[in-house]
Amino acid sequence: MAKITEIMETVPYTCQDTATVRDVINHLTDVQVEGVPIVDAEGRLAGYITDADIIRFISHKKAKIYDLGDMMPVVVDDESLEEKVHGLFNTPVMDIATRKKVYATVDHEIDDVADIFRKEQVRKLAILDKDSKDGKVIGVVTRSMIIRYILSDLMPE
Repeated sequence: MAKITEIMETVPYTCQDTATVRDVINHLTDVQVEGVPIVDAEGRLAGYITDADIIRFISHKKAKIYDLGDMMPVVVDDESLEEKVHGLFNTPVMDIATRKKVYATVDHEIDDVADIFRKEQVRKLAILDKDSKDGKVIGVVTRSMIIRYILSDLMPE
């Protein structure tokens, strides 16, 4: 089987761990992707941020739950969408990011990476340089890249 380096994006879109959510929203919009790996100043993987993380934060921010004893709890969210979004803009990205570091390295084969996608239920993986002692992000691969590889290189015409 082929190595992941054959299909990965070698100039990955990333964001810095010092960015604000406003920076990330602008970046995601500019490059037209749903999420990016977050890296520190040395290029090491710090986590991931996706549009789902942003939506999750907006939808759960400052909701109040009232427990009425034996009755069903009542959830009240008295903040408008505009208020939630405005409060979100200056939030540090690492406050809402997924900190789990799911990744592959350049020595992984494509089927190994497909298995990581299946097990971890993620859409994008950072590819780390295995020879780098600090695990710098040198590429990104998505599930759709693997599907395109299967369709173009493995399926008979």
